[in-house]
Amino acid sequence: MKITDIVTITELSRITNKSRPTLYKYISDFEAGNLSEIPGAIVKLFEGISTGEFSKKDIYSYCDSYFMENDDLAELFNFIKENKNKINLVALKEFILKEIR
Repeated sequence: MKITDIVTITELSRITNKSRPTLYKYISDFEAGNLSEIPGAIVKLFEGISTGEFSKKDIYSYCDSYFMENDDLAELFNFIKENKNKINLVALKEFILKEIR
């Protein structure tokens, strides 16, 4: 399975905080077996995708864990994850969508 069969380069760029050209290089190196040229977290991500082990949800979860740069945002996501059974996620999503329009 190709890396981009499940997730686009644009999505990967956003969720890994890597540029698209960097990701194209990493994918090329990965496909050529040049794993030493790629950060370990990216190799593990690409292996999970290419073997079919990672669903799209798994990809996002993995990237949240390894590539989240904004500590406040990470804290908020962790809070939501920990309390997802207590939060009206539909209402929260609607609120966020209203705020960004």
